Amino acid sequence: MQSISYLAKCFAARGMNELAARKLQEALKEKLSFDDEKKELTYMLGTIFEKMDKKAEAMEQFMAIYEVDIGYKDVEKKVNEHYAS
Repeated sequence: MQSISYLAKCFAARGMNELAARKLQEALKEKLSFDDEKKELTYMLGTIFEKMDKKAEAMEQFMAIYEVDIGYKDVEKKVNEHYAS
């Protein structure tokens, strides 16, 4: 799981967002429980979708985190801004 996460980070750092998103989606399929690791993978996928200008897909990821941990990073702010606009 960690190696897939690091690979996704490397792809994202190189601007290969589609590959990064694909790797993160792969990793998320393997995670059954919504633990801290899954929250981080989900958040990373959301931020990558934001970079790709896929706002709906990004918000879907942030809302999944919001449902289980409203205080995770800036998820509350992102979700609130989405609903305010």
